[in-house]
Amino acid sequence: MQLTTRFVELEGCANFRDLGGYAVAGGGATRTGVLYRSDSLHRLTADDIGRVVDELGIGLAIDLRTDRERAVVGEAPVVAGLEVRHVPTFDAGMQAPMERGDAISMIEGYRLMLAEAAANLTAAIDVIASADQPTVFFCMAGKDRTGLLAALVLGLVGVGDETIVSDYHLTHAVMGTIRARLELEQPESAERWRTMDSDVLSAHEATMQATLEHLRAHWGGAESYADAAGLSAERVDRLRDLLVDR
Repeated sequence: MQLTTRFVELEGCANFRDLGGYAVAGGGATRTGVLYRSDSLHRLTADDIGRVVDELGIGLAIDLRTDRERAVVGEAPVVAGLEVRHVPTFDAGMQAPMERGDAISMIEGYRLMLAEAAANLTAAIDVIASADQPTVFFCMAGKDRTGLLAALVLGLVGVGDETIVSDYHLTHAVMGTIRARLELEQPESAERWRTMDSDVLSAHEATMQATLEHLRAHWGGAESYADAAGLSAERVDRLRDLLVDR
């Protein structure tokens, strides 16, 4: 399996990568070493922690997982110099689209997430915009909640659709590894993973492309979506100042 150098090589996390170096409309690019995305940090080993905190200088981790997930598999490790902020995409009063009884495609799931979790997603964006140190955000696989948040953040700072789609698709290369780890961590769910539609276990480019088209058709794009959810223009400007090197 050939991975790009965008992945940070760690023992415990398979989908930890830098969101820097992406071209931005009007010139410039997203800064490297400022914002990362990942699968769940509860898998970090001692050596991983040394790299993440000491080498990369990450001081803030945004945990998008539910309370139940944190209780079942564990929270991010308590490490000096690393603040973990819990900003769940689905709170206690919500049900994740993929946990609902009827079969649902990833495209439908992402549409539901955009509609139902707008306040939660923009709350995470607000935390990112407020950070004064390198930051990572993560969920269980680093694919769905993390992928949608990454798409919104990149869209807000001016990264084009084609690049956002390509970034999302990078997860596809490590889904086999992540799925195997999820089955080991939650053996009671192993059968459910084996019977899930392949669409749910993948990160197809077409899925994110359709999601971005839906975002534009229903909200006018990432900026209008964030505004409708209550994220101020000042916070979006702060996000751009933080992430874009012109």
